[in-house]
Amino acid sequence: SLWRDFKTYGNYAYAAADEGTSGLLIFDLSQVPNSVTMVKQTTSFWTRTHNIFIDELNGKLYAAGSSLVSNGLMIVDLTSNPADPVTFWAVPLNGSGGGYVHDVYVRDNIAYCSHGSLSKLQMYDFSALPSFSVVGSIENYPDPGYNHSSWLNDDGNYLVMCDETHGSDVKLVDVSDPMNISNDDI
Repeated sequence: SLWRDFKTYGNYAYAAADEGTSGLLIFDLSQVPNSVTMVKQTTSFWTRTHNIFIDELNGKLYAAGSSLVSNGLMIVDLTSNPADPVTFWAVPLNGSGGGYVHDVYVRDNIAYCSHGSLSKLQMYDFSALPSFSVVGSIENYPDPGYNHSSWLNDDGNYLVMCDETHGSDVKLVDVSDPMNISNDDI
């Protein structure tokens, strides 16, 4: 694959690709810089996925655009055994106003999901899996396009949001009150 996404949790690195069928790759980094060892390759959660993100505070890996749940997220619990995770949730989001998630950013169980061609970003609370709730939505914003990605500032009160559309502006969103976001906050 020409594209592979890597994220770390503790002494492990996790890799996924949106081409091929390699699934999730897990590497032990405890011997760096002398060696890195692949300890697991599994297709139990997906064969391919576009993007992964780890909520380090809660030990959950989120996969967006996966072969198993194309219109939602795969969420894998890393806390019990980060080298060989077994607990996971397949969470479709199309029934809650979402759909395909192109990219995801997660902090403390709140997932900021870029819903690509819907020109929309939705925020979900996954603190009570398998249940979840929508806690905010950004749509009909100025200069909309293919909603590509987002990232919170350190304080968690501003979200930087980008569209994968040539010439579109970077958006800075006040998310201090996610249930009441309006175009005035962008």
